[in-house]
Amino acid sequence: MTWSINDVLLSKKELKLNLEPFPFFQIDNFLPQDLYQAIATNWPEKTFIDQQLAEGKLNIDLTVETAKNLNPAFEFLFECVSSQQFVDDYFEVLKQGFEKACAPFPISGFSIGETVSSGIACRRVEINSQLSRLEDSAFLSPHTDKYSKFLSLLLYIPEPNWREEYGGQTVLYQANKAKHNKNWSNFHLPFEDVTEVHRSMFKANTLFGFIKTKNSWHGVSPVSVPSGIGRHSINFNYQTPARTQKSFVYRALEAFHRRRESRFFHDAPDMKSENRKMRDQRILEMAREGYPIDQLAYRFSMKPEAIEILISDAKNKRHNNE
Repeated sequence: MTWSINDVLLSKKELKLNLEPFPFFQIDNFLPQDLYQAIATNWPEKTFIDQQLAEGKLNIDLTVETAKNLNPAFEFLFECVSSQQFVDDYFEVLKQGFEKACAPFPISGFSIGETVSSGIACRRVEINSQLSRLEDSAFLSPHTDKYSKFLSLLLYIPEPNWREEYGGQTVLYQANKAKHNKNWSNFHLPFEDVTEVHRSMFKANTLFGFIKTKNSWHGVSPVSVPSGIGRHSINFNYQTPARTQKSFVYRALEAFHRRRESRFFHDAPDMKSENRKMRDQRILEMAREGYPIDQLAYRFSMKPEAIEILISDAKNKRHNNE
């Protein structure tokens, strides 16, 4: 194993930073091939993943401890993206994008972990890394990410038999209405209220990154895959430290933005609720097709008892309507 941090630094890559509609970039063949293959071929089994159902998304937090239980390639990559050298390099390369996102407030860099900041304009951040898996019928509706985020990096790791028609692309949008151009609070919008401006194809060893702004509308196109196949990626999110998020000043600012923006999104549907409705509808359709409850529970990462309750409630509702 001869990998070094230079293998993942932006300054060592050919990169074009797009500033509109918000800062984003894409790098093909991001990792050395042997490093990528070590990650792709040693992706953890689904049974290993700490299953959490949220809008159809299964993930496991990638931390120092969990990385040690995986192939050394995961631990190496996590150590790189968690280092101050990595953060400094990315800030310098993406500086124009951060200046646009943070205007009119000055920003001189980021400090990670317990690293001493280099001044008041240096923002302290922490990294939240996840192994992500999206299964059949999953999607992410247009949103801008939560207030605490600064930068998101998505490393695509398709399964060997992945096809383009399976979907799962990262899509960037512009809001159709001017009142939705400012969304620090991460309200969601339905697809008919946005216009697609860029689509990042889900290709092996591709790194897609973007900077959180007031209008960083993005989502994931619907995934349509056979049973047992998932959309795999490693997501690295740089955000305000959890300790800071609990502070009075931070919470006051977050509440201020939400109060001011909520009046412009009061007519927007609860998209998390809409996503669950689509998931439940798909479960009921498959149940009518004869899929056993244990298979449905495995596929949608739900307890069999929850599947039984969903089917029973649907039958009772249908009976009451007759």
